[in-house]
Amino acid sequence: MKTKLLFVFISFACILFPAVSMAQIIAEGVTHSLFLCDDGTVRGCGGNNSGCVGDGTSIQRTTPVQVFNLANINSISAGQYHSLALSNDSTVWGWGNNALGQLGDGTLTNRQTAIQVLSTYGGGIIHIAGGHDFSLALRRDGTVWSWGKNTFGQLGDSTTINKPYPIQVTPSFGGDITSIKAGYAHSLALKNDSTVWAWGHNSAGQLGDSTSINKWVPIQVHNLDMITVIATGYEHSLALKKDGTVWAWGLNEKGQLGDGTKINSSLPIKVPGLTGIIGIVAGNEYSLALKNDGTVWGWGWNFYGQLGDGTNTDRLSPVLNSSLSGVKEISSGYNHSFALKDDNSVWSWGWNAYGQLGDGSTTNKLTPVQVSGLCELMTELSEKKNLLSFNMFPNPATNEFKIEDSQFRIEEVEIYDVLGQIVFAQTSNFKPQTTIDISKLRGGIYFVQIKTQKFIETKKLIIAK
Repeated sequence: MKTKLLFVFISFACILFPAVSMAQIIAEGVTHSLFLCDDGTVRGCGGNNSGCVGDGTSIQRTTPVQVFNLANINSISAGQYHSLALSNDSTVWGWGNNALGQLGDGTLTNRQTAIQVLSTYGGGIIHIAGGHDFSLALRRDGTVWSWGKNTFGQLGDSTTINKPYPIQVTPSFGGDITSIKAGYAHSLALKNDSTVWAWGHNSAGQLGDSTSINKWVPIQVHNLDMITVIATGYEHSLALKKDGTVWAWGLNEKGQLGDGTKINSSLPIKVPGLTGIIGIVAGNEYSLALKNDGTVWGWGWNFYGQLGDGTNTDRLSPVLNSSLSGVKEISSGYNHSFALKDDNSVWSWGWNAYGQLGDGSTTNKLTPVQVSGLCELMTELSEKKNLLSFNMFPNPATNEFKIEDSQFRIEEVEIYDVLGQIVFAQTSNFKPQTTIDISKLRGGIYFVQIKTQKFIETKKLIIAK
């Protein structure tokens, strides 16, 4: 991966940074994608109308940009149009659509940058999962917490009332949970005894209890044991057994259960022809599996090429993605997919109308394409002065500062902290004298990058608080 030089002018204020970081976890929503870099920062791309990319704007991004106000992150998850992140200090952060309280901050206000989820759970979160319009979190003590939409009982608190803050899932499973997944409107949990529990929407049998009745509290999925991994799709569910076999249940109208039929199943059935599987994920109406030889297999709906086999043909049984090898992790969104290879390269395929594949285009891909420049960092951040300089005042500033632009048309203003992380961006509403609101930034040294069509100017800003 080539180093990306953002600033090359040396002056009195200069800070050096590592050249390259790598993506280690990928999460996808309906029209956006997230990437966790190994330095604890997060990138996002795709549709951004609700702010789910997290860069402080609502601008669609066809290549990954850094999520604001996030550091020291160890896990990420994506819902329909909202995003979640888990910090090393066990706090949970959310951004994007919040119309149903899925960000858990006690409001119904959309957020274009990350905001902390209310800690009604008392701390100790070790895992997060984003559903369609709701969210789940797993505590270290094995309890599960939920917030957001609850029309079908997907929050598992024995009600159907939406919650804009975390509440505890009724612990009817009677033991410690080790993993959680969130689908369109149903939830799955893996218990420490390798059994699977489910609650929420059940119209297609996706809860696996031999009925189609919604459940407001967790119930045990029938006929499953020795489970190591679980996955939720739109209205179907998957489980991986210790012996490397895959089991599926729920909606099957596109063949997403992989049994060669289009018949729904309210009980788990074995997916034929798959052995040596080490990973599973489920999308809208399709499924993917990662084999121990590094190959990827897919089945179900394929209208957008989300199976990656070079066709738009639905598959009722697993087929090989022959373009991929050496894969160590897979991820699925609504109708798009990602793979992380052993060489740490990231590949994507499927639906791309909003740029969610991160390849700089909005063209669907029937076979995997490489996503480049995901976690590149600045090698040098410096104050760069031009002869035709903007006037920026006051400096030091407290809650706001002004930029005077008498000769040039400003196109974008970005603010970086001393770690090289973007903490603010504005791409419109510039006037001859523009006021920049910095009331949400902490005191310290920052760098303001002012972009025009002809040049970029970078100024040091001191925020005194």
